[in-house]
Amino acid sequence: MNVANALGPISSARFLASIGVTTHMDATNEFYGNVAAVAQALAYSGIGMIRDAAYDTSLAAFTTLAAGGTRFDLVVDAGPASEVATFVSLGTSVAYFEGPNEINIQPVPVPGKKGVAAALALQQELYAAVKASPVFHAVPVIDESLGGATPADYRKYSSTSAYSDFVNLHTYAADGDAPITSIPPTLAGMVPTTKPTIVTETGYYTLPQDSNWGGVSEAAQARYTLDTLLDDTAQGIPATFLYELYDEGPDPTGTNRENHFGLFDANGLPKLAATALHDLTTILADPAAVSGPALALASLKITGLPDTGNSLVLTKHSGLTDVVVWAEAPIWDPVAHTDIPAPPASVLVDLGQTVQTVRVYDPLAGIAPIAIYDNVSAVTVTVTDHPLIIEADPTKLTPDFVFNDAVAGLSGSVTGELYSGPVTYLQQQYFWTGTNGVAIASNVPNVFLHGGPGNDALQVSGGHNVLDGGGGSNFLVGATGADGGADTFFVDGRGGTPTWSTVVNFHHGDAVTLFGFVAGTSTQAWTASDGAPGFVGVTLHAELGGTGTGVNASLTLAGLSAADLQSKVTVSTDTIGGTPYLQLTYTG
Repeated sequence: MNVANALGPISSARFLASIGVTTHMDATNEFYGNVAAVAQALAYSGIGMIRDAAYDTSLAAFTTLAAGGTRFDLVVDAGPASEVATFVSLGTSVAYFEGPNEINIQPVPVPGKKGVAAALALQQELYAAVKASPVFHAVPVIDESLGGATPADYRKYSSTSAYSDFVNLHTYAADGDAPITSIPPTLAGMVPTTKPTIVTETGYYTLPQDSNWGGVSEAAQARYTLDTLLDDTAQGIPATFLYELYDEGPDPTGTNRENHFGLFDANGLPKLAATALHDLTTILADPAAVSGPALALASLKITGLPDTGNSLVLTKHSGLTDVVVWAEAPIWDPVAHTDIPAPPASVLVDLGQTVQTVRVYDPLAGIAPIAIYDNVSAVTVTVTDHPLIIEADPTKLTPDFVFNDAVAGLSGSVTGELYSGPVTYLQQQYFWTGTNGVAIASNVPNVFLHGGPGNDALQVSGGHNVLDGGGGSNFLVGATGADGGADTFFVDGRGGTPTWSTVVNFHHGDAVTLFGFVAGTSTQAWTASDGAPGFVGVTLHAELGGTGTGVNASLTLAGLSAADLQSKVTVSTDTIGGTPYLQLTYTG
């Protein structure tokens, strides 16, 4: 089944804003009772909107979440006028009001009425209350939802849609089927309407051995969660609420499927789905403060997608364009209760024009690109069962790395290489292969810089980085940490000749490792203020060979005082791979 996607490019910010999740903030005996943890879980997964019951949820909890930027879809199933008035203080944090939940299964209490008549009366009252509110009159109203609905059910309750701005859909794929097998058929089964549809519940539960409806593995839930969000957007659905944020509680017997729908488990730990969401939303993040030239993709061609494949084009304020491709082959065997490997498909993404840089991301592999190409117009990727993101960068105002070897009179710029080591947060690397001292500056975050045997100056610009000056005396300039990043600095005192390195912008989370320092033998002598003019600070002068052998390793923490060293820096020693070292960690 090849799903046609007629949706043109949309902004990445719009896609991210469409992602919501159901919560049960009234369940204070569960992990939902920890509002700070809920806020952290939402931030980690990149979800900015929650759906919850207005009728029995603490306004205080909502107020706390709203202060952090969370928006709300408030489900009302009784006393609409009163409930709408209760949440006036949330103001613009309310994104939607929604009619009763699965009203065909859980009838709402309306005096003297039941069934469709009760649903109609309550939806009409909710719509009137919202539109009459001086605070909420512009807030959209979502129709009530139906559970396990058939086309006949939608026809039966169709009259309520007159009192809504969006119709409502709950779509769950049974037996571990891919989401695309459920969404279009369910949309087709709804009563035709000119009003757009919002999906207020969808998801998979991680109870693999359950055959009642079809639990899946965490791996399948992660893949299907990303596919669902993209499927809905490609179908023109403006918002999707996953079900739900946390598992509702422990299930020691493994028999209660309702306790396994969470993106996080009952202890608040992220499942693979939460991690995949974190990676997806991080990769697609679009800081509105950044602006750049737009990339026209009128000639974009994608070939090789399987029948279950689809694509979506997302644009960013910075001028970056993300072409997302994915496929939904069966990946769960509901009889054997095991994952099924998806067949790979070689997909050609032809941008129709040459661009400066193309980065390929796999949100199941982390936030770093899995491949980087320069000056290309097309790339080939292997698509299996989840989205890949091909990010086209039309222009690069500054190169990734610049270098200057003053002795050789050599300077220039390079892209560097894709980082291939074990540190998950690093994305690119540049190693100096010359023998002279060199100055290297990085203009991209999350890099590994390695100098040579000479006296080097290394500087990074942001994110999390590793700066290894190599041998000699080095000047290591970390990032400021304004973006939350932390750096690791390596200083090598094993060469036998005196070395004096200076670390600049040493801040919370940073660490400096001095190799060659032997605990119990090497000496530590700290000077309150020493170093090069303009970069003085508390300085370590060490005799690595022991007392009386002469100072041969000095380290200055520019801008830090002796008081900072005592109150903010932890000093420790250890050995790794047979190499002894001293480590300074900024914990203040």
